[in-house]
Amino acid sequence: WRRLNWDFLLLLLPALGLLVWMLYLGVHFGDPLLFSKAQGTWGRHVISPLKGGPLAAIYEGFTYALSGSGKILAGPVGSFWPLVDTDPGFLGTRAVLDFGFTIVFFALSIAALWRLRVEYALYCLALVLIPASFPHILMGPTDPLFSMPRFVLPAFPVFALLAIWGGKKPWLNRLILAVSILLLILLCSRFVLFEWVA
Repeated sequence: WRRLNWDFLLLLLPALGLLVWMLYLGVHFGDPLLFSKAQGTWGRHVISPLKGGPLAAIYEGFTYALSGSGKILAGPVGSFWPLVDTDPGFLGTRAVLDFGFTIVFFALSIAALWRLRVEYALYCLALVLIPASFPHILMGPTDPLFSMPRFVLPAFPVFALLAIWGGKKPWLNRLILAVSILLLILLCSRFVLFEWVA
C-alpha cells in the first residue's frame, strides 16, 4: 500500500462530475438520466449494435455524401441565408464534409493504434464512434453525420500522428499543410457567410 501512488484517484474526478450532475437532475427533475434522453430533442437517436451501431450511421453518411456530391455538381439554387435554406449545394457540401471528417478521423484513429499509445488511439476512436452511435435525424433520415467535424476535432492524438508522419516525410508534411490550409479557407469562408460549419 505504501508503494501505491494515490494520484490515480484523480482519474475519478470526471466521473464525480457526472455523478453530481446526475444527482442534480434527479433531485430537481426526478430523472438522473435526463441528459441522455435530451438527445431526442436534438434529433438524435441511438443505433443498436444489433442494427450495425455506429458503422451503420457511417454507411448512411457515405450514401448521403454520394448524393450530396451530385448536388454540388448540379450547382446551388442560390440563397442569401443558407442557414434556414434547403439549398441542395449547401446541403451536399455539408454532407461531404461531415462524411469526410468522420472517415478520415476514423482511419487515423485506427492508424494511431500502431504508432501511438493505445490509450490515445482508443480516445480518438471513442470520439468518432460515440457520436456516430447517435445519428442525426432531425432534418430527415438522410443526415446522419450532422456535426461530426465538431465532435471529432478534439481528437488531438490524430494531429500528433500527422506531425510524426510529416516530420519523417517532407512531401507528406507539405500535403498535410496544403489540405489543412484549403480546409481552413473553405470553413472560414462558409462561417463568414453565415453558413453552418459544424
